Amino acid sequence: LDPTLGLPYLTLGEILLRQDKNEKAILVLKRGARHDPRSVKAWNLLSSAYLKLNQMDKAVIAGKAALALNPNSPEAHFNLSRAYYKQKESGPAIRHIQLAEDLYAARGDKNWTAQARQTKEVMIRKFKLRPEDIIQ
Repeated sequence: LDPTLGLPYLTLGEILLRQDKNEKAILVLKRGARHDPRSVKAWNLLSSAYLKLNQMDKAVIAGKAALALNPNSPEAHFNLSRAYYKQKESGPAIRHIQLAEDLYAARGDKNWTAQARQTKEVMIRKFKLRPEDIIQ
């Protein structure tokens, strides 16, 4: 791989993630993020990798880095919602999954909008929230 470019590292990291080679993916994705620290995709992929390894604090840090670069990244909101959910933080989990759902819908992505909606419903049940508990 060309050590001066981030994209090849991101591509390889994404392939490794799909193969569940998460530790290797993190090493490769960190390199990609070092070469292109303004890549929202790099931070979102890192957040996904940390989620798969149940490293929630790191998943949150990577997700927040992605949002700092693009506050309208539905992927970053989705990942953050999952990390907060696993940390049993209902407020941030619901807030981020709702933002993810809204952003996917605005993008016209019906599949991910449905995925976010379904995830939100699971979170609401698990946290035993009532509609009046959820502030839009």
